[in-house]
Amino acid sequence: MGFFEGEEEVLAFTCNNYYLACWVANSILKWVGGGAFYLYVVLGDAMENKTTKIHGKEKELETIIVLALAGLVLFLIFTQKIFLLISLVLLCVSLLSKKLTSKISRLWLGFSYYIGTVNSKIILTLIFYFFLTPIALLFRLLKKNPLLLRRIKNINSYYIVRNYMPTQKDFEKIW
Repeated sequence: MGFFEGEEEVLAFTCNNYYLACWVANSILKWVGGGAFYLYVVLGDAMENKTTKIHGKEKELETIIVLALAGLVLFLIFTQKIFLLISLVLLCVSLLSKKLTSKISRLWLGFSYYIGTVNSKIILTLIFYFFLTPIALLFRLLKKNPLLLRRIKNINSYYIVRNYMPTQKDFEKIW
């Protein structure tokens, strides 16, 4: 539910014609008397452009070259001719067809985005369960309380007396 009915149409309109959409948003801004709608239209357009961003020719060629080099490395490792054939096809496509190069690049970058998202979640989950959880369980088994989070009975204060006199050297590199 948005600010008014037909909000999806306005967002689609902003993607097609940005300047006209800004004029419409300014008109609505004057009519409504607030700045939230204009910000919403601009941010909606920015988010739409972010998800459908078209990469430059250099980025597309760079992606194709990296894929071709990966194919060559796989050919050197496994000595399967299919990897060499894939590398040559990718390089020929990059020389002959801009549209196909763009489609391959967008497909690969989209795939790598989702793989990166999944991998980061998997790696962080593995670190949490195989590294941090055993340490926490070990501390609980050994009854350690280094942060003094558990309440200690028969104590008046959690203040720790520290018999230390700071020197000038302590204040030189604070961070």
